[in-house]
Amino acid sequence: MTLGTFSLFASAVPIQSSITPAHLIAYLKETSKLLADYFVDDDIRRQIFTALMYQVAARAFNSLLLRKELCNPRRGVQIGLNVSAIDQWCKEHGFSEGMVYFVVRCNVTIYCFFFSASIHLQTITQAAKLLQMPNGTIEHAEAAMDTCYLLNVSQVHKLLSNYRADNPDDDKGVPQVVLGT
Repeated sequence: MTLGTFSLFASAVPIQSSITPAHLIAYLKETSKLLADYFVDDDIRRQIFTALMYQVAARAFNSLLLRKELCNPRRGVQIGLNVSAIDQWCKEHGFSEGMVYFVVRCNVTIYCFFFSASIHLQTITQAAKLLQMPNGTIEHAEAAMDTCYLLNVSQVHKLLSNYRADNPDDDKGVPQVVLGT
């Protein structure tokens, strides 16, 4: 099955960087329909979509870390809106809740927890919020650390060191306490 630049067999992640949320949602709808047509169990479908969202979020977050031109407030707003559209689709189709399973084998109860598809999108959402925050003071740096609880220090450091204001005159820079100098 091929849809645009997506291939179910080659890669579950967009090949191009110009993929829009509409392209991704169309791919997710087609994949969901295909799995439903073949009567794939809901729990397995949930796991598949969780894995897809993990791959999409990881690729998007890595691109954000590697490309300085994406680290500005305008792109932060755009990324936030794009992720919220994908997250909304996950919620509408029941892929936003995590599952806890209790499996009993040989009289031993084993707990299995599967993350929701939406939780993987939270890292990119927090990165987008970080890019939208005003920079320049210690208070802003502390607010950024509180907002980005899923991101580790090195990820926040990289995002802030790549940060560029939309207007170069407004670029107050990143507080040196955050950058560790």
